[in-house]
Amino acid sequence: MKRWFNLNHLSEAGAGYIAHLGWAIYEAGFLIIMAIASLLHGLIPPLFNFKLLEIRARKIMGFYHVLPDHPVWEEMRKLLNERK
Repeated sequence: MKRWFNLNHLSEAGAGYIAHLGWAIYEAGFLIIMAIASLLHGLIPPLFNFKLLEIRARKIMGFYHVLPDHPVWEEMRKLLNERK
């Protein structure tokens, strides 16, 4: 299991501080919007149908293009192959 605090995170991510901060702010905003939409979907199930799942899945696939060597992708491949 990866540790929660890593002094080498920026170099391992291949990003500078400002770029990393910008990405974090963007992602936080996205997650806030998704949280509100999820709550609305919970209250009114027909609202958004399966669109929130599609949006989240595409967002995760976008992370793959940014961090293709991250170990989490191997875990995901194993899980997906188990379901076939």
